[in-house]
Amino acid sequence: MKRALIIFTAPLLMTAGTSCAYAKDPWKKYYKQEMKQEKEFYKAQRKSEKAWHKYHRKYGYDW
Repeated sequence: MKRALIIFTAPLLMTAGTSCAYAKDPWKKYYKQEMKQEKEFYKAQRKSEKAWHKYHRKYGYDW
């Protein structure tokens, strides 16, 4: 009986160990938010840079 129990539980333990490796990442939502904020920041930065260049091209400032 013990031998049958060991034979039955061994594969379950092995699959449980591998499924834990693929468990849902609790930080995934945080990473997504960080990436979104970073993307928005760089988008705003590029937009302000474009506006700066447009202004200085229009008025011809040469530092």
